[in-house]
Amino acid sequence: MDAAFTAHAALVGGPRPDVVVAVSPVLLTVLAELRWRREGRTALGVVIQDLYSRALAETRMTSSRLPGWGAKLEGALLSRADRVAVVHPQFGGPLADLGVDPAATGSRGWPQDAGCRV
Repeated sequence: MDAAFTAHAALVGGPRPDVVVAVSPVLLTVLAELRWRREGRTALGVVIQDLYSRALAETRMTSSRLPGWGAKLEGALLSRADRVAVVHPQFGGPLADLGVDPAATGSRGWPQDAGCRV
């Protein structure tokens, strides 16, 4: 399902946007959206709701090497984004471990935590 969504996202055309926002855990969409990113022209933002590499390690449903490979891919993709928003501040440390610049990471929490009605 992730691959089909990513393939569709990669084929979206039209005029160059000012900003592109990808939402993960559909991590591969970040790859598709990187084609739009241009320094000074089109910014890429990613909203992180979960980290693939941590999920791979925590579930232990894969080979012992897969979490390491997942972390390398995740870090490579997320570190190319202009900004990374996280749903909770505790994602900051793991993102830094993946190579994401802490200055590019921000957290406002879930809307209900900010007193907003959803």
